[in-house]
Amino acid sequence: LTGEPALEPLQGHDDAIRCGSYSPDGSRIVTGSWDRSIVIWDASTGTQISAPLLGHQDTVWAVAFHPEGAYFASISHSDKAVHFWDTNTGAELPESLVCDDGEPWCLAFSSDGTLFAIGTGGGNILLGDAQKRSMTGVKLTGHDRIVSSICFSPDGSCIYSSSFDETIRCWDAQTGKPLGHPLLGHSSPIERLTVSKDGTRIASGGMDKAIRIWDTQAFRWKVDRSMVANGHRGPERILIEVPDNHDSIGGWIFSSEGGLLISIPHEHRSRACDVSSICITNNESGPIRFQWEKLCDGGSWRRI
Repeated sequence: LTGEPALEPLQGHDDAIRCGSYSPDGSRIVTGSWDRSIVIWDASTGTQISAPLLGHQDTVWAVAFHPEGAYFASISHSDKAVHFWDTNTGAELPESLVCDDGEPWCLAFSSDGTLFAIGTGGGNILLGDAQKRSMTGVKLTGHDRIVSSICFSPDGSCIYSSSFDETIRCWDAQTGKPLGHPLLGHSSPIERLTVSKDGTRIASGGMDKAIRIWDTQAFRWKVDRSMVANGHRGPERILIEVPDNHDSIGGWIFSSEGGLLISIPHEHRSRACDVSSICITNNESGPIRFQWEKLCDGGSWRRI
C-alpha cells in the first residue's frame, strides 16, 4: 500500500457527493449526490455502469447495499423516500417506500440480509423486511433527537444507533427492545458510528471533533452524568450492581467457587466502576481513581 490514488477521480455528478458505498464483493461503488442522482461505478476501472439513476426529489442522503449485493437502497430527506435499485442494471425495483416518521437520515442492512433499519429525524428507528422490501411496523423509540447513524452487530442480533442527543444506544434486532443503558461521552451531536468485524468495539465520531472507542459490553454499565461533568468521558460506566457475595468485614467479593476476587471498601461499593484499566468511585469530593498497576495479587500479599 502506497497511499497513492488507485484510479483517476471519478467524474459523473453535477453537485457535491453526499454518500457512497462499496458492494459486498467489491466490484461496484455507488454514490449519491446533492444533484439528486445516484451513480453506479465499476470499482476496478472507475467507469459508470449506467446513466445516473433518478428517482429522488432531493439530495440522496445515504445508500446501503443488501449483503448479498443484488440490490441497494437509497434515502432522501425531503421526499422521505426509500428506493431500491438493481446493482447490475441500475433499474429501480418496484417496492419503493415512504417514511412516515420524519425525514430518513440513515439506513443499514443486517448481515444475514433479513432486516434493514432506518433512522429518522423524529428520533426513532424503523425496521423493515429486507426480503419483501417492506416495513415491519416495528418502531424503536428512545432517542430524543435525530438518529444520525445505524449499524447492525456482525451476528445480526443487535442494532447500534447514534443520535444528535449525544448518546449511543443498543437494541434487540428481533424485538426492537432497548438493551442495557445508553453510552454517554460525546459533548456534541454524534454524526457516525461503526462496529468492528468481531463485534467487540464501536467507534463513534461527533461534532465535538472526537472519535471515541467503546467496548460493546459497555451497554451493561449505567451512566453517571457527574462523572462526565468531571471530565471522565468515554466508556466509563458504573456497575448496575456489585455482587452481594462479599465479606462484611474486609469488603472482599468472592468468586462463585468461593475464592477471593477483589476487596472494595464498603463506602465505595455502591459506586464502583470497572473500566478495564481504571476503576473510579464517586464521593462528595469527586471521583477517585484506583491504579490497577499497583494491585497486589497472588499467594504472597504485601501492603502497597
